[in-house]
Amino acid sequence: MLKISDIKIPVTEKTDIYSVAAKALGVERSSIVSCKILRKSVDARKEAVYVYTLLAEIKNGIRIKKDLKNVSEYVEKKYAFPYSDIESGVRPVIIGLGPAGLFCGLMLSRCGLRPVIIERGESVLKREKTILKFWRDGELNENSNVQFGEGGAGTFSDGKLTCGLNDKRMRFVIEEFIKAGAPEEIGYLAKPHIGTDYLKEVVSSIREEIISLGGEIRFSSRLCDMDITDGKISSITVEDIENSKKYAMECDLLVLATGHSSRDTYRMLFEKGIQMEKKPFSVGVRIEHKRKYINKLQYKKDV
Repeated sequence: MLKISDIKIPVTEKTDIYSVAAKALGVERSSIVSCKILRKSVDARKEAVYVYTLLAEIKNGIRIKKDLKNVSEYVEKKYAFPYSDIESGVRPVIIGLGPAGLFCGLMLSRCGLRPVIIERGESVLKREKTILKFWRDGELNENSNVQFGEGGAGTFSDGKLTCGLNDKRMRFVIEEFIKAGAPEEIGYLAKPHIGTDYLKEVVSSIREEIISLGGEIRFSSRLCDMDITDGKISSITVEDIENSKKYAMECDLLVLATGHSSRDTYRMLFEKGIQMEKKPFSVGVRIEHKRKYINKLQYKKDV
């Protein structure tokens, strides 16, 4: 496979990536066996252009131009998750069903550990109705809302995938999202996001795989206490929010995937003497402009 970098195409032009790759390599289009987009971004500093990185395979015996600085051989480095069958007497417990809890549950399920996942909010479809009711009537469910519920906060903010881009596991995560129903373009866009409409399907699909492998999801349930003996967790207390009941669970392996909004959980951990440290964070501000101004800035004309 050959990687062809820094190919710039005006956004107003239709793009045939096979022809683009052939021109860049100095060969006939028919010489390209396969071609796919590895990365696509927008450069709007002058004339708005798409900047492509392509992967192309050419027929044996075909010679390409010499000394092409933007062409190199490509060897894909795939991350392989270390699946293994692990025997454990007590099922691991995961707190939170956002991105971290969802993938933790998926990986542990594939290893045969049948995790129990505790989520204070509702399943994604029930959660959507609750959120729409809040937006319409102002009736807030404190445990199931834009912050809490299956899929985490990102489910209702378009699911932007902008962290960990240089991590070797990122491609694995992206491929799992695509397998679960996300659009294939997230595999190559420079600023990918899945979108809430797709995310509802993706989250539900991953949850169903967890359940099919023996995992268990307990919605409308909240971690409210834990017992620590000799420096180790021995059990936890969970509140069934819908029935206002608490019950104890034996637990020797607990994964906290709570996100940043579970202040009651952090308070409980602090009171237990669990070592904690502050984490830097950034605050985003959304500024809205009329589309015609954005089009003029990016495309230099009204479109």
